[in-house]
Amino acid sequence: MEWKQSEILYLKKNYHILGRAECSKRLSRTTDSVSSKIKDLGLQLKSSNRWLPHETEFLDNNYIKYGSVYCADKLNKAIKQVYSKASSMGLKTSVITRGENKNKKMVNFTKFKTDFNKNSVYILGLLWADGHIRPDKHLTTINAVKSDLLEVVPIFQRTGEWSVTTIKKSNKNIEMRPQLKISTTTWGLSDILVDYEFGNKSEMSPDKLLSKIPKSLKKYWFRGYLDGDGSIIVTKNSLGVVFASSYNQNWSFMGNLCSELGIKGVINRYTVTGGGYSHFSVRRKTDVRCLCDYIYSSYDGLGFSRKYEKYNEVLRYIDSKSELFWSDADVDYLINNYRILGGVVCATKLNRNPTSIYNKIRSLKSGGII
Repeated sequence: MEWKQSEILYLKKNYHILGRAECSKRLSRTTDSVSSKIKDLGLQLKSSNRWLPHETEFLDNNYIKYGSVYCADKLNKAIKQVYSKASSMGLKTSVITRGENKNKKMVNFTKFKTDFNKNSVYILGLLWADGHIRPDKHLTTINAVKSDLLEVVPIFQRTGEWSVTTIKKSNKNIEMRPQLKISTTTWGLSDILVDYEFGNKSEMSPDKLLSKIPKSLKKYWFRGYLDGDGSIIVTKNSLGVVFASSYNQNWSFMGNLCSELGIKGVINRYTVTGGGYSHFSVRRKTDVRCLCDYIYSSYDGLGFSRKYEKYNEVLRYIDSKSELFWSDADVDYLINNYRILGGVVCATKLNRNPTSIYNKIRSLKSGGII
């Protein structure tokens, strides 16, 4: 039976990953037919069954977490070779190795690797802050308060078809505000995020990722990161922009941005029972204004509106130098959560002084609002 051009292209792309038997199965052809075409095309595997020391080391470090398809692709070996070697090394993986279902909802993953635009870059920043990946399931997901994440669903959908679901959570039988989950199992995106080292983002600086993004679009990455892990603080006597992460977070990417903008940033690390955390903060009023101006330059409505309102509070503060502003979003948060979480937790979530929280509560009570 004559070979179609599409079958030849498939064989060229997948033979070194899947091997002869699997290609025969997927193309519904005999192994003899595939072997003959492989020879005609000069696609014979050159590595045979020989394993070099660095290949064995790679397999030992990656097979359990990423599975056979990933390792076969990186090592330019057939899947059956990888299976056999992994078995001889006593390695097992739960990673699914079947082909990707092309009929499911898919994200245009090229927008996250080569065809960047403001939407995909913003999403990458938000995912670096609050996203999670499961390479073994090819899962990319982000959970957040529904009122926040609902605003940016259109941004996600401009890059493809993401799944959006509502999650209800409770704390000691007390119902909390619903959360929204945005997710995809697009294999291409999962592989890209693994390459960007998302699995180690709680400690690493995203230098590799930022180096790929055009300079004109980087502000959208930092806007997404601010929406996820950052806070703009406006109190009666001070301003600040604070980013929070793990104790061991490498903050060099924020330090580099501050150097480019000519402003000062400070790193603080805190140890608490059972662990620790760190902050990167910008505190000088002129520096806060400069950083926020950069992140929100040519603002086009992209991002969390309550964070943008905080930026406007910064502008009003600098103009007035005195008045303490509370955004409607922060007041709503306090009303909905104070009795459940208490003043100290609300102060942390809103990045305000606890005294400010208690004063606002007294004001709301005297006004009959709560």
